[in-house]
Amino acid sequence: MKRAALVLCLGLMGCAMQSMDAGDDASVGNGVTVRAEPGFAQIHLAGMRYWTRHGTGLDELAFYTGIKEGEPLFRVPGRRIGDMPVYRGRMTPNDIQDLVVASLAKKKMQNVRAGALRPCPFGSAQGFCFDLTLANDEGLEMRGRVIASAHGGVLDLMVFTAPAQFYFAEVSPAVDRILASIQVK
Repeated sequence: MKRAALVLCLGLMGCAMQSMDAGDDASVGNGVTVRAEPGFAQIHLAGMRYWTRHGTGLDELAFYTGIKEGEPLFRVPGRRIGDMPVYRGRMTPNDIQDLVVASLAKKKMQNVRAGALRPCPFGSAQGFCFDLTLANDEGLEMRGRVIASAHGGVLDLMVFTAPAQFYFAEVSPAVDRILASIQVK
């Protein structure tokens, strides 16, 4: 019943939710592909693309690709684009980590903290990743993981978040496999 209500709600909001076949390569924008894992559905909402296994707010792997100079990582309903922090091509991994934290705070996430910044492969390119701790707008403790690559003045970024209790540990092994499957054309 809850799943039917979610699908109806998402349909009314102008987004599409569709299941994926495990093992299929899926384009997530800007020439970046990843391999789908069992049980995930993809959601497209107002230019945002993310995958979830259990539903919105329970676990989300968001794909923000092709971000150019002067653009925000994502749009937030009720906020003007000019109120959002923006990507700059000269940003270092530390700066991008700070940009993610500031952007999530604009999305009404609370106590957003990032740590464990380290190099990570992003397909065949060298990227970087870091961990997140935060709380949603209702105070639920969340954990997250970010992987990114900045090349040619363009940023590709993937952000996984889930409640710290149960969902993060339950979904993160599949997300790790998805992130390990990144290919860039």
